[in-house]
Amino acid sequence: MTKKLGKGLLVALLAMATLGCGDSEEELQFAPQDPSVYQNQNQNQNQRLTITPSALSLSPGATSQALVLNQTANGSTTVGNNGSYTFTSNNANVTVSSDGRVTVNPNATVGETAVVTAQGNGQTATTQVTVVQAGNTTGLSSGTTSYQLPAGSSSQPVQVNGTFANGSTTTVGNDSLTFTSSNPNVATVSPNGTISIPGTAANGQTATITGTDAQGQTVQFPVTVGPVQQTGIVVEPGTLAFNQGDSENYAVFGTFSDGSRTNLTNNPSVTYSSSGGSTFQNGVANGTTAGTGTETVTYTDGNQTYTTQVPYTVR
Repeated sequence: MTKKLGKGLLVALLAMATLGCGDSEEELQFAPQDPSVYQNQNQNQNQRLTITPSALSLSPGATSQALVLNQTANGSTTVGNNGSYTFTSNNANVTVSSDGRVTVNPNATVGETAVVTAQGNGQTATTQVTVVQAGNTTGLSSGTTSYQLPAGSSSQPVQVNGTFANGSTTTVGNDSLTFTSSNPNVATVSPNGTISIPGTAANGQTATITGTDAQGQTVQFPVTVGPVQQTGIVVEPGTLAFNQGDSENYAVFGTFSDGSRTNLTNNPSVTYSSSGGSTFQNGVANGTTAGTGTETVTYTDGNQTYTTQVPYTVR
């Protein structure tokens, strides 16, 4: 009798265990993962933030143009709003403004480096800054060759570049230059390189602003009194190099006669044609075939067409 009861109890226990397993499976079926979790995870994996330029060389006292933040998600790149990100530097001699302009302390030591970080929206990107000697430049130049401004207005501070013997360039601090005007009745210039047109100036009048460094090297900016006009387009960075199958970010800007710029990267009126193995679109350049080439970038605004070219290398 004892043996029979033991077998019956064993059968009952096995049956209960089987039912328990079934109940657990049913409970799992009614508790699926929230699909939004997967969606958010995939979005985070596909998003990428980069800074243009990826490296900066600035002399003591120099200030760069605003850094360009590129947001890449699902194959499409947009230029981020710098106001949505927080900029920091790991070197007290290299500071960065809230809109991404990097300034090197006039007392900084040549050879110092800093990492500038942009952080926001759960993303982080960095660019490296190197302090270089400004006094050994072989010439001065500027990306803005002339200005046209209406009476009573002012420009952005002029940006002056110094060229070294090896062909590399650096932004020269305006406080290391002396600025003069050929005709202060038409255009004046402040110590930081801001050009102002007196309210009494008449359209068509001209003047020349000259910047001179300690070596006696000069750069000149012809100024004409008149309405602000678009002068062209520029792509930053101006050259690209990347591996086959990889991509690089860039930005397209419209330039104006008062020294200002506007972002055209995602403007549908910007078109591209390539002489090599790369495709450019909406701020992303993709390397499809190894070799060198030139991308021609064109922007059409009504009856006006502006063109620039970007050399690139696909390794």
